[in-house]
Amino acid sequence: MAERPLSHSFLALLTTLVGLLGLMLSGAIVLMGFAAGRVPQPGLALAMLVLAVLHLLLALGLWSASRWSRAFAAILLPLCLVAAVLDTYHHATLSLSSIMVFLMACATNMAVVATLGLPGTRQRG
Repeated sequence: MAERPLSHSFLALLTTLVGLLGLMLSGAIVLMGFAAGRVPQPGLALAMLVLAVLHLLLALGLWSASRWSRAFAAILLPLCLVAAVLDTYHHATLSLSSIMVFLMACATNMAVVATLGLPGTRQRG
């Protein structure tokens, strides 16, 4: 069995971290809303939840060095950018944690696309 490149392992762990942070943040948004009697930003919570699950799926693809992980990261990058812009437009008061998770997600996806596009990067089917 071929050994996974170190770059795949690092990016898989980083992508897992982004996914877990997104899950925690979306849960915190919902819990704070229920504590106040309503969900203050349901669109933001849903966007964070969906992006977090997609990042965890990407991490699985990177960890297994699957070929689809590069294409998935390339699709996920514009989704993150669009979600960040839409949430910033609709919710002028985004918290620092939301902004940091979106920035980490975009930076991680750019790193995945750039790294997996390098010549000699091995991926399995």
